[in-house]
Amino acid sequence: MHAAAGSPFAARISADSSALDWIPADVSVLVIASDGSFSELPGRPAGEQLADGSSLRAAIARQWRSLPPCWRFLWIAPVHGSWHRVSVLRHRADSALVTERRMDPFRGLTRREVDVLHLVADGKTNAEIAQLLWVSTSTVSKHVEHLLQKLGTRSRVGLASTAIREGLHLLESPGLPHYSVTEQPLGLPRPDLDT
Repeated sequence: MHAAAGSPFAARISADSSALDWIPADVSVLVIASDGSFSELPGRPAGEQLADGSSLRAAIARQWRSLPPCWRFLWIAPVHGSWHRVSVLRHRADSALVTERRMDPFRGLTRREVDVLHLVADGKTNAEIAQLLWVSTSTVSKHVEHLLQKLGTRSRVGLASTAIREGLHLLESPGLPHYSVTEQPLGLPRPDLDT
């Protein structure tokens, strides 16, 4: 745990104990500074998902500068599969406030449906999604069909809008963590699934 004085923003929040009163007590809170260091705040524990060394903390450290000033996304814990709503609220260029709260799966979506939803929201076609997730295009089509039903919308644009509005977009592209979406994991060739 770094001292709260790691960033001027964290120091200001620490000095004013009422500054975070608007955030419910069951929400975990951290501050990330421009140098990528994290500060826990007095009386506001980081929680398991944002703990030092966690995969969520590492993912945020890699990407927080490229996020919009206020970004809400879904984090599905790699080990337990639990769902978490995460927000990154930038404070000028020097730091950002990170909040995390556990949530129930949204409208019965599965992990794979969330992966497909993320890629649809990123503007990917079914063929591109199939390539990224190493599945057939017909499998992706079925997932899109289920998403349309579960989210009560009629189009891919509606799916993308729901993903952003409900904070169901993922922080990192599914299927290829830490890789560009044009690369294959470990440089392996993709098997031909659609013959």
